[in-house]
Amino acid sequence: MEYQYPIELNLKKIIVKNERKLIMKKNDIIAVYAEKNNVTKKAATEVVSSVIDIIKDGILTEGVVDITGFVKLEKVYKEATTARNPQTGESIAVPAKYIPKAKFSSTFKREINE
Repeated sequence: MEYQYPIELNLKKIIVKNERKLIMKKNDIIAVYAEKNNVTKKAATEVVSSVIDIIKDGILTEGVVDITGFVKLEKVYKEATTARNPQTGESIAVPAKYIPKAKFSSTFKREINE
């Protein structure tokens, strides 16, 4: 079942693994928020940008942001390792680093498959 947005969006279409997909970008989220909450696009931009900044700051400072019923976002430490260049076979040292990780809730996963 396809979700019906309250306004007409010009979503960009891409092809991923022979399947057509629509991409919802930040401007599309702003447009939907503005329409659903009857606010200007400027006010909606401030709200959406603020929420994104809060989530980013939470991940950077606390390491985890858990939005119950939707997603758990975190930064995970990845140890240093050695990789190989497939063209030359040369060993390359990959330094230790933090990577972003997202784990969607089982509730959201069920909703996707309904």
